[in-house]
Amino acid sequence: MGRLTGALQLKAPPERVWEFLCDAQLRPRWEIGVIAVEDVTGPLDQVGSTWTEVRKLSGVTMRERFRVTRVDPQRLLEFSGTSSGGGRTTIRERIAPAGDDGTIKTFEADYTLPGGPLGALIDRLYMRRKLERDSVIVDEKIRGLVDRP
Repeated sequence: MGRLTGALQLKAPPERVWEFLCDAQLRPRWEIGVIAVEDVTGPLDQVGSTWTEVRKLSGVTMRERFRVTRVDPQRLLEFSGTSSGGGRTTIRERIAPAGDDGTIKTFEADYTLPGGPLGALIDRLYMRRKLERDSVIVDEKIRGLVDRP
């Protein structure tokens, strides 16, 4: 199992960051590889809401189904997902006030690639570094969408 973590300081109030994170339709604008969001069953700030992300990875289109598993309003959004290939992930997005009406957003993702030992090898040789590089791009996209002008 892999783990990816990160923190991002934003110049936006926690309420704005929370609304952004809870809008599934915005995910293609900032999440690397997500080309569409389908089948949203409810607001992401409600446990049990689900959605499907259509993702293109290395030229392959796949679908990942996510379900909100835990919510602490304006503090924590946790969701778990499975991909059509058998991968699994649990993501925790946390937000906290940070002086002068700013926010610190932290991110934790635990994931398992499909393929057992081969998937673990691919993670070690390629995927972990790709995810780390992508997280820098994601942070900049989020900053551009939620920071105050």
